[in-house]
Order: sequence, then structure tokens, then C-alpha cells
Amino acid sequence: MLADSIASNAIVVRQTPALDHAHNHQHLTPLLYAWRRASSSHRSSKRCPLDLSPSLPPLRHRTPSIEHPQPPRIWPFDFYADEMDTGFKKCRLESNKHWPVERVFLDYFHVKFIRLTFYDHRCHWMGVSQSVREQYIGYGHTERGRWSTFLRQEVRGERRMGQT
Repeated sequence: MLADSIASNAIVVRQTPALDHAHNHQHLTPLLYAWRRASSSHRSSKRCPLDLSPSLPPLRHRTPSIEHPQPPRIWPFDFYADEMDTGFKKCRLESNKHWPVERVFLDYFHVKFIRLTFYDHRCHWMGVSQSVREQYIGYGHTERGRWSTFLRQEVRGERRMGQT
């Protein structure tokens, strides 16, 4: 015997004596009919219970990069000092005639290479002492570690009072 209501009004099946007959499935809802047909075709001792819960959303595999794409990062202002330092080092160490600096840059930063901008910013980075570079690298991915903060404070000289 089946209940009058399954899973909060999802499927309603009336009690009927014809329900127990194998060939009389016209009174069943389509979902239950399909399940009953499938389960009667494999006469196994184990049957999978039918989950009729209406509250479950349809199964979807989400790809965050497709559904919620990240806006492209703008080089160099959306990067951090530690990323810039690593990128400058990679470009210096890995570039040669088989791997031009443009290719190494693109592989690391994933943005278009603009020669003048790259060398200007590398010059700014190399123009400060090693201790200042280490300080900004140490800030990590915080507001103080942003490349734009480095430029504002070190290159343009906009240090705030009390900050060292």
C-alpha cells in the first residue's frame, strides 16, 4: 500500500487494489510508473529506494569560473609586491632567445606584456633598497602589500606620518 501523499505534496497516489497488479500502472504518476517499470524489469533482491524529495535542487556541476567569472586583473595595479618581485625575477632568470621576456611575463602574470610599463615598474622596484622590498613582500596579500601602495608610498613619497 502507498501513502496518500509522498514528500509534502510532491506526488499523490491514491490507494487502489489495481496497484498490486504488474500490468495495470495507468493510475500511477509518470515518475512512479517509470520507477516501478524499471524496478520490475530487474528482479534483484536489492532495490534502490526512490527519492521523491521535491526540496532537492537538480544536480548540476558548477564551474565557478564560468558562472562567476573573475574580472581580469590589471597589471601592475591589481598585483601584490610579492607577486611582482617573483615575476621580475622569473623574467630575468628564465628569459633567453628561446623564451623571450614577453613569453615568461605572459606565462606568469597572464596579462598582455607592455615593454615600457614592465621596465618602468621593474626600475621602481629595483630603485629601492633590499630591506624596503623585503618589507613590502612581507606584507603579503594585504592592502599594505599591494603594488599600488608600494608605488604611492615609496615612489611618489606619500608615506603617512608614523609609518615606517
